[in-house]
Amino acid sequence: MMFLKPGYNVQFAVENYFIIDTYLSNDRTDYNTLKPLVDKHLLNTGVNLKELIADSGYCSEVGLRYLENKDIQPFIKLQEHELQKTRKYKNNIGKYFNMNKLK
Repeated sequence: MMFLKPGYNVQFAVENYFIIDTYLSNDRTDYNTLKPLVDKHLLNTGVNLKELIADSGYCSEVGLRYLENKDIQPFIKLQEHELQKTRKYKNNIGKYFNMNKLK
């Protein structure tokens, strides 16, 4: 017998240690919650963000393009940041960041 638990993804927007906005989603990843949270913040406050800091869970091409179109400077850790530090990754010439080593 299998039991399913309801799963919710709660997002908090924080500035100077204060929660300034929240967003509740049933999406299991953070990829798809960045845009709705930023849109909700803009709707509630009328304030356009200049910068956004987030962890690597928010790093997606769609999210980064959205922030670029809104002229918001993202400070988001790349998904492969920790992998890029490993010897195996650095020696893999098939990775984009290592292609300049072929010269």
